[in-house]
Amino acid sequence: SFTVKDIASVDYNGSKQEQPVELKYSATKPVESTEGEGTETEGTEPEGTETEGAAPEGATTEGETTEEGTENSIALVKGTDYNVSYSEDTTNAGTVTVTITGLGNYAGTVITKTYEINPLKVTVTAKSIERTTRLAEADPNPFTATYTGVLENDNFVPEYHVEREMPTEPNTDANTPGEYDIYVYGKAGKNGDYSEGERQGNYLVFFEAGKLTITDGTDPLYNFARVRKYIDGSWQTYQKDHKWKLVSDWNGLYFRLQKTDILTAYAPEHYLTGKDKAANLKDKYTAADYEFPETIEFGDETYYYHPATKVDDFKAYLLNNNDHKNYYIAVFEKVEVNSKVLPTEWLVASDAATAGEDADYRFHRNYIIYLFEGEKTQNLYNMISVDEQMGMNPGTHWRRLKRTSIVANPAENYKVGTTPYTRQNGIMPTSVDPYDFTGYEIKEGGITYKYIGDIDPSDPTVSYFEAQYEHFIVKDTRGTNPFLKDADRATYDANSETELAYHRDYQAKLHKATKAKYTIKY
Repeated sequence: SFTVKDIASVDYNGSKQEQPVELKYSATKPVESTEGEGTETEGTEPEGTETEGAAPEGATTEGETTEEGTENSIALVKGTDYNVSYSEDTTNAGTVTVTITGLGNYAGTVITKTYEINPLKVTVTAKSIERTTRLAEADPNPFTATYTGVLENDNFVPEYHVEREMPTEPNTDANTPGEYDIYVYGKAGKNGDYSEGERQGNYLVFFEAGKLTITDGTDPLYNFARVRKYIDGSWQTYQKDHKWKLVSDWNGLYFRLQKTDILTAYAPEHYLTGKDKAANLKDKYTAADYEFPETIEFGDETYYYHPATKVDDFKAYLLNNNDHKNYYIAVFEKVEVNSKVLPTEWLVASDAATAGEDADYRFHRNYIIYLFEGEKTQNLYNMISVDEQMGMNPGTHWRRLKRTSIVANPAENYKVGTTPYTRQNGIMPTSVDPYDFTGYEIKEGGITYKYIGDIDPSDPTVSYFEAQYEHFIVKDTRGTNPFLKDADRATYDANSETELAYHRDYQAKLHKATKAKYTIKY
């Protein structure tokens, strides 16, 4: 009879693996005896010979052989002494069963052995990522992983899923700076136990997490702005020589605004390269609205910030909310990145203290600041058109009325304009009480017309005038009109007030007396 040694396990290699068997036998095969020196003789036991029943010299009581041959004088021959058969699958990872069946002298001996084809180890590693909070950067979708250990030319792909750890602190989100795990897991799900791997086909799959590192992507940049003001009928820009010039002259003074940590889409260098810098900026830059200070000082005036972002919107606000304050609005113009373009003046002087080492850093947002002077007490003159018919357009017989102190926009806002109706730049001054014509007379064509409020209009012997407020209109006539009442000239200072504009337009309707007034003497 014979025995079979245990068969060692092997690793999966993608091919058939029918491992050889190693047999042991427990008795010698019979051999023919020969006569001669050193052989046994009947009835005698010469010194140095074996007794009956012992194996002849050169034989052994126990030996071993393999399929390929023998290590001693006796060999068990495959196909003669035994046969070997394997279970059907000797390629894929798993248990292989080997059956050794004895033949001939060993007939009836059947021995079964098994050995393992071990799965190969595969490691799936989540890809680590480093990024900033810049708006052009974001988590990949999806997160990815790589794997090693799969045999070449094997079409096996491990099954895995990848997702990131999310922050859990209040007021945090997926873009909050920090270090987070990137989990990778298999078929058993995120909470599965993968300490000993997960069996997937001919492989034992292990999983290794990656790291997501998010760093702050804000840049310490400086905003800048030019300043405009409505002067003599048009918006003018403040220049480097500290003078106001027409808007068409774009060489205005750039005022520097305080430093701000702003979230850009890309690093500043991105905007300074390429043939078309503007194209680099388009749709690739987003920043929160700049936090303008509550007040700024410009010239001798203090201006209060208003959040309107369009001039027309602010005008609409003033029509309904007249609090007589100076305002400024900031209108975002465009993104413009310059390398070390340093405005020489700060809009708010105290902000210079925040510059520090970043004083030569790039700018990123270009604003235009519009100054609006609030309504103040102005010494203006009303006027009246002395036309004989009320329905006529304003004539040329203008008369200046006495000076009235009213709360209105600065007089220079009314001097010029494309039409008299637009010279106020769309901002109506505060209404004033109706003008008091008591005591006024109009002398026209040799006739004296008294104010209707001073006489009895039913008296046909009296010529009188009615003064009707027509509309707000600005006549750029300044000091050229005569006064309706000579006494009013006492309030007129030709040296300082010839440039003041008018603010209210009246028309006088003249009513001639229908009967002569006779005096009878006795």
